[in-house]
Formats: sequence, C-alpha cells, structure tokens
Amino acid sequence: MHSSAEIFDDIDQLGDKFAETLAVRVKECAGRRFFLALSGGRTPESLMHRLTLPGLRDAAPWEKVELFFTDERPVGPDHPDSNYGMVQRAWLDSGAVPEGQVHRMQGEAGSLAAEAERYEDLITRIVPPGPTSFPAFDLIVLGIGDDGHVASLFPGTKALDETMRVTTVNHVPKLGLDRLTITFPVINAAREIWMIVCGESKSAAVARALSGPPQSLIEPLPVSLVHPAYGKMKWWLDRAAASKWKAESRTA
Repeated sequence: MHSSAEIFDDIDQLGDKFAETLAVRVKECAGRRFFLALSGGRTPESLMHRLTLPGLRDAAPWEKVELFFTDERPVGPDHPDSNYGMVQRAWLDSGAVPEGQVHRMQGEAGSLAAEAERYEDLITRIVPPGPTSFPAFDLIVLGIGDDGHVASLFPGTKALDETMRVTTVNHVPKLGLDRLTITFPVINAAREIWMIVCGESKSAAVARALSGPPQSLIEPLPVSLVHPAYGKMKWWLDRAAASKWKAESRTA
C-alpha cells in the first residue's frame, strides 16, 4: 500500500484541489465508466458544491461516473440527515451525473437488512472485481468522525469484523440506531482512497491514526483499519486537522 498526505491552509484551498483532482481522475478513465463512492457529512458538502462551479462542471466527462454511497442513515432522501440528499443538493441537481447512474442506499426501506442485500447485489453487478475478488471502486472518498469512524463503521461495532459482505447493517449503540454501510473488504479493495479531514475536533483521531501508539497496545480506531490491498491512499488535511500530527510522520 502506498500512503501519502497533503496539508492545506483551509477547507477552501483543500476543496479547490479536491475538485480539480477529481476531474482529472474522471478524465483519466479514458472513456470507460468511473466507479466512485462518496460519504456524507459537512466537509463533503462543501467539496461537492465546487463541482458545479464554472470551469469544473465541464472539466470532466461526469456522464461516465457510476456513483455509489459508502453509508446512509435510516432516513428518506428528502430528510436533512440523508447522505444522498446532501450530495444531491450540493452537486447532483446540476445534472452532471445521469440519474440512472446515481445509486443511492434506500435508508427509508422497511427492512434495512433487505436493503443491504439489494445494495450489495447492485455494487457486485456494476462494479468490476479487483485482485481481492471484491468490487474495486476507482475511488472511495471518506471522512472521519471525532471518534475515528469511517463510513458508518463506528468503534466497537459488529461491522468492524465483517469479512464477507460488501454492504451490511451496523447497529451503533451510541446513536441508538442502525445504519447502512459498506465494509472494510470493499473499502480496502479500492484502487484509490481519499481520506478528507477538516477541523480541530478531528486532530486527535488524525494523530492517533497516523502516528499514534502501536495499535497492538490499544483498540484500533476504525480509520486505522483502512489499508488498501493493492491501491493507494491519500490523506487530505487542513491545518487544524493536522495540528496534533507529528511532522516526521507526514509521509508513510
């Protein structure tokens, strides 16, 4: 695994580079479909909006994107907490990605277990497998929570140990609810992973994940379980998020 990191002055500088680089990645797909999975949250909302700005909306063949989501809350698409809803409002309403190529998790489904199976079947059918035999996304964009969770893979939850499924339902006791989420095997099968983190509240988790004590001595943060099997991983950090990270550990 190749891992690297870049520190930006603020979210605006990071966001500009994110949008420009994503456009380049999609252009590099050379006419084939580009398989992308996005997470939700406040930081991605700001980044997604940049893709609608003049100069970027037409900077890549966005019609080649097959868009999936890393996780979803148990709400409908119009709910303010919906990850899909956030991406729709921030980017997809611009019409860049054809509606038929936007594949949302149906958080409002009566049975989340059945929805997890449906979404797993969908990913498996559309996204080609990689060397690990799991579907290999071209790019998975993740963020982390203050507690080090990624997607809806929270500390101490059952889904952290899932090794067979692509998508599952994960019960999160601290939130008192279930969430839909992709699993570590499919995250780690990606060709590229971008870990985007902004804000001082995330700095302790960043420092622990990148240069903390040996994971054998403590319970690992979920983000520490992200290890691309054959792909590469990049941390995108603003200065606040990187503030507790030792300088000598900035490139792995």
